[in-house]
Formats: sequence, structure tokens, C-alpha cells
Amino acid sequence: MEITLENVLTVLRKCFVRMLVAALVVGIGAYLVSRYMIAPTYVSTAKLNIVVPIEARENSVASSSSAWVYANRQVLTCVELLQSNSFAKIVRENAVIDHNASFKVTYNEDSTIITITASDNTPKEALKVALTAAEYANDFIAEKNDALLSVVIVDMPEEPRAQIAPHPLRNVALAAVAAAAIVFAIELLRETLGTKVKNENELARHYEYPVIAVIPDFNDAAHHSKNDYYYSSYAKKAEEDNGQE
Repeated sequence: MEITLENVLTVLRKCFVRMLVAALVVGIGAYLVSRYMIAPTYVSTAKLNIVVPIEARENSVASSSSAWVYANRQVLTCVELLQSNSFAKIVRENAVIDHNASFKVTYNEDSTIITITASDNTPKEALKVALTAAEYANDFIAEKNDALLSVVIVDMPEEPRAQIAPHPLRNVALAAVAAAAIVFAIELLRETLGTKVKNENELARHYEYPVIAVIPDFNDAAHHSKNDYYYSSYAKKAEEDNGQE
């Protein structure tokens, strides 16, 4: 059976309450999980400038390489050094934290600026990791690289004021919409893929042949018969009471 706008509206009317209940239940669950079961994440960021001395660029042995290309390669080397496990160990020890320091180092190929982004479950720990990484970057690069580079802190990290994850309200909205959509999709598939003919109107709508007979609903007929019996008994009793008066 094809999916038509009429089918969609019919299914929507039939399962609207179930969609609403599913969205409410799943939304509340998503909020509780986001609020109480997932640890928050805070981020603190520091920006550093890798300064390559002019004499180092002029004395570079890279054939047919410009000073800018050489400087860019040195910046990339610094990024790789700061992403090493050795530097992460130095940050963890000097930041005095009892877990592995979580930070990443990124850079823009069009500049010599690198960014250190530290994340942790508390604002103070995130700031501590970012600050330690920024302070020890120069000494670590000088020790591991002989290109006479120097690291200048452009932006000092600050203590984050708000968490970046999780987002309870966004999670609630996504979970509620997903739950309602799943309920609607299941009901729509049941409606369109089912082979059961529900009434004579549906049969006449899909086939050109006239409907000459319909099997009655025995349950409904029995219900009406029962009601008629009760009504007849009540009416008969009422007539007898009136006759006695």
C-alpha cells in the first residue's frame, strides 16, 4: 500500500498520544542521564607563537625552500613535539594532577600561532593543565629541537565559566524528537505495509469492483444485542411498575 498524505495524517491522529508519551519519557531520561550520569567537560585555551630566528631561516639547508616554508615546517615540528607522550607526562607531573592530562595542539598553516586546548571535568583542573602546558612548551621545544626556536605566549588561558558538554537541553530535545519519530515511523509502517482491510471504504478505494457484501462485526453486534436486552428488560420492568401504581 502506498504512503499518501491521508495515511500520514490518519496515523498521526491515531498515535499522537503515544508519540507525546514516548517523547516525554525519553526526554526525561535523557535529561537525568545528561545531568547526573555524565561528567561535565570544561575547556581552557592558550595561544602560543613559535618564533623562528631570521638567522635560522637563512641558514636552513632545505634546498629551494623559502623562509616561510621553513618556518611553517618548524611550527609543525613543534606541534608534533607538544603532542608527544613525553610532554604530556611533563604537564601531568607539573600540574599536579592524578590523571592523564587531556589537551590537544592545533595550528593554522597560514601563521606560526599554535593553540593548546585543555579539557577536564572541573574548571580549575582545565585551567591548570592549559597553563602548565603553555609555561613548559618553550623549555620542552628548546630541549628537543636545535632550531633555536622560542615560544611566546600570546593568550594566557583563563578559567572556563561554563561547560561545553554535555548539553542537557539539547540532548532532551534530540531524544524527544527521535522517540516521537520512531513511534510515528513504526505506526506508519504498520499502517502501510499491513494487508488487513479495515472497512468497505478502504476496499472500494483501492479496487474498482463494487462491494456487494460485508461480514458483520460480531463483537459489536453482540455488544448492541446485550445493550438492547438490558434496555428491553429495564423498559419492561418500568412498565410493570407503572401498571402496579
